[in-house]
Amino acid sequence: FSPDGSAIAFTREADNCRHIWLMDRDGSNQRQLTSGRVLDDVVSFSPDGSELNCYRSPLSMGQGRVVTPYAVDVGSGRLRKLDALPEYSPDGNTIAYSRINESKKCYEIWLMDADGSNRRFLVSGHSPRFSPDGKTILYTEENTHPGKLWKMVGVDGSNLRDLGKVEDPVFASDGRHVLCLSPEWQRR
Repeated sequence: FSPDGSAIAFTREADNCRHIWLMDRDGSNQRQLTSGRVLDDVVSFSPDGSELNCYRSPLSMGQGRVVTPYAVDVGSGRLRKLDALPEYSPDGNTIAYSRINESKKCYEIWLMDADGSNRRFLVSGHSPRFSPDGKTILYTEENTHPGKLWKMVGVDGSNLRDLGKVEDPVFASDGRHVLCLSPEWQRR
């Protein structure tokens, strides 16, 4: 759903391709936003609803997919390549993103203002998720299963703490609790 709840973004497959579509909340006014011999995946709307963040990969007959993050302008369908998919703070003023530090061979989480200025390193890790008040970020440093070690840190770099080995953590709406799956759920 768009931030104002008026539109729904979805993907539709045809001829071995997957494209992003947009429609009104009631299902009317369906229109295709992306095209080409690609596989597109919708991730999220920007806070103002003007762009959709997505992953795009060319069709490939080989093993694996090369996946690239993009932003799609909802009005024009114009694509803009991104360095990383943004995670917006609840107020829309700050963006957290992860990128690979080639020299250290690790992921890092960076913060920046929504206009792209004031870039600053936060911690080593990836998959940042803001708390409802925008003051804390959940993240992980691992790619292991079942269960990754997730951590929490203040956006100013303070109050670093381990959450534990869990799956898919999200902040509860009160911001004081974290909801997650135990890695044990997969074994039953």
